Amino acid sequence: MKNKVSANVWIGPGAVNDVLHVVSALLDNALAFSPPDADVRVSHVTAVNGTAVEIEDLGKSMTNAAYAAANGVLADPPTFEAIARKRDGRLGLFVIANLARRHGLLVSLRRSDYGGTMAVVLLPHTVQCPQPAHHPSSAPATTSPEVPAQHPPSVPRPAKAPVLRSPRSPQPSDRLRTPLPVRTGTGSEAEPGAVEVSGGVPRLPKRRPQSHLAPELATPAEPRATYDPAGDRSPEEVASSWGRWQAYQSPVPTTEKEDPS
Repeated sequence: MKNKVSANVWIGPGAVNDVLHVVSALLDNALAFSPPDADVRVSHVTAVNGTAVEIEDLGKSMTNAAYAAANGVLADPPTFEAIARKRDGRLGLFVIANLARRHGLLVSLRRSDYGGTMAVVLLPHTVQCPQPAHHPSSAPATTSPEVPAQHPPSVPRPAKAPVLRSPRSPQPSDRLRTPLPVRTGTGSEAEPGAVEVSGGVPRLPKRRPQSHLAPELATPAEPRATYDPAGDRSPEEVASSWGRWQAYQSPVPTTEKEDPS
């Protein structure tokens, strides 16, 4: 591939990705249909409406009808549903046409003077931007004589003063701890709530079992009467009384006798 583009053209950040996509797709198509030993020439033409990028290959050209159909798709891109109904797997022109319409690019195909195909992409001024002022290529490169690095004079470090160790200060663990009082059984029960003093330390009150219960629970319950089988009724007596109760609840209806007269 021979690149003969010398124009200093800058593309705005909002269109640079799509412009690169369009140009790279046309370059890939030109390289795919060119002979292995042929070159693909890329050049530019400065026009009134912008900058035109020309991609020319030396492969086999298409027919006039094929050029007309391709230029029709590029000028008025169809919808994706229309491409799907035609079952055309070539989506390159469809993608290029939609990207070009998004940014106002003009893309066309024609027969080259050498028998191949030339693709022309017109980049309008709306997608171009001025050259950034901070870019390295905007300012001429100036070489300044090398200045040897200057190192600050070395300053001797002051000698460390000897550390004098102070006598060991008393630690909290070294302090005298007051021992806990030891309970001793005297054999005599103290009254509940009474506090005894032993060695200047008050002793805890002594608990009594069940001293916190309510008076109703503290009083023992009266013993229940023991079971006396002699006072129970026999099974026959229970069945007789049960039968009489059932007869009283559901009396047998009586029928009236007819008068013989």
